[in-house]
Amino acid sequence: MASNGEATYKESISNAQKMLKGRKENFARLQREVLNTGACVSCGACVASCDQLAFEDGKPKLIGKCTVCGVCYNQCPRTATAPVEQIGTYIAAYTGKTKLDKVRGQDGGIVTSLLLYALKNKMIDAAVVTLNDAEQHWKPVAKLVTSEADILKSSGSIYSHSQVVPALSNAIRSGYRLIAFVGTPCKIDAVYKMQNSPAGLLHLFKGANVLRIGLFCMDSFSLNGLRAFFEEKNNIPLANITKMNIKEGKFRVTLWNNGEKEWPIGDLDSYRSSSCDFCADLTSEKADLSVGSIGSQMGFSTIIVRTNAGMELLNKAAKDGYVEIKPLSEEDLMKVLNIGRAKKNHRYVSREAPVYVLETPPIKLEDFVVSESLPAKPVIKSGDVELLGEGQSKIRVSLRNDTVDCLENLKVRIIHFGGTPESIVTWEIPINEWLSSGTLRFEYPRVKEEKEYVFEVQNKQGDTIFMKKISTADLTKKQA
Repeated sequence: MASNGEATYKESISNAQKMLKGRKENFARLQREVLNTGACVSCGACVASCDQLAFEDGKPKLIGKCTVCGVCYNQCPRTATAPVEQIGTYIAAYTGKTKLDKVRGQDGGIVTSLLLYALKNKMIDAAVVTLNDAEQHWKPVAKLVTSEADILKSSGSIYSHSQVVPALSNAIRSGYRLIAFVGTPCKIDAVYKMQNSPAGLLHLFKGANVLRIGLFCMDSFSLNGLRAFFEEKNNIPLANITKMNIKEGKFRVTLWNNGEKEWPIGDLDSYRSSSCDFCADLTSEKADLSVGSIGSQMGFSTIIVRTNAGMELLNKAAKDGYVEIKPLSEEDLMKVLNIGRAKKNHRYVSREAPVYVLETPPIKLEDFVVSESLPAKPVIKSGDVELLGEGQSKIRVSLRNDTVDCLENLKVRIIHFGGTPESIVTWEIPINEWLSSGTLRFEYPRVKEEKEYVFEVQNKQGDTIFMKKISTADLTKKQA
């Protein structure tokens, strides 16, 4: 009997491994997101699912080789792994775009097109949206709209908090009863609670029917913070920006002259709203339908339908030629799920990558030679190399650990080549521990007569595991 139980248990683990194949979930991720952050509850779910794990001082520890099967990660109560945990319950997921030439939306123009359809077909008699203030550029203004012209003006995303619930309250007080409400997850949560909690005003006031259209959201920023970042730090007046967008880890802006600029989203961390630290909802899980860009190609929107009311609106708008939609592929849905999981787990994980500012005088090397011998598949990936500071006086480089292991006892070397052999100098810094998927960010001063920089990572055996060269000419051209 016992042997049969053992065989069945191992078969369950084997089946779980087959289901999770290719998802790149491993003990290193569990260590980074749960163990190293203090979120572990010592339940033992991970140890019970893997013979390579054991308890040591009350915490799970890897005693063998991780096979990257992901079973331990998926048993942990602190990780969001099932779709319902990552993006909430839903009926269907689509990708789509507007079919109306007059709509110029954030991505696929889906929200604007649905509002236009609902208004024309009397599914709503008003909508609560956010507009860009005409005088204070990129200041969000909540507004009750009842015309096609005002709905068209509300197209596009604004990355600052908008006080939209008072506008909804005013709509109800003014006698409107069929109202679409557009907002980010935190605003959708407010309306949902007002509709469903025992003391909620919209629960007690039975006369209003509110359709909740939620937006995907990773971050919100203060208007003063955006002004400081763009106008003071980057010399770009907010009035010159026609569109803001966050995609693939970049904060992107489109300028009046149709030019585009982008920055790593981490560059704006200090300007984020403090409330974002407490939000774990990427996709507006309490909405009737949710819309965002993650998972869809450029010019399209991802649409997650959660209720029958949301499905009815989307299907009718598609049937009548307002939007075109098709089912979201499993691969593209996985992109949404992965980002949803990342936002769930950010409650435990520090967002800031370590920053090493190298201010000590460089070491001069008389006979320094850079090794060209690299592994067939480098285990490190390099992020953007940037010029920083007044007069572009600093260089910043980001390096990411794309292995499944925690790398220890490393040496990072930043080497500068000038016009002569005597001008070779290097900065060195030891790294005691580098977690899987972790990022190291280095900032250091530029020197005169520079021609080329080399970024090198050596392991504890002295072998080069990563190397990147970049000429200052290419770097300056890139920053232009």
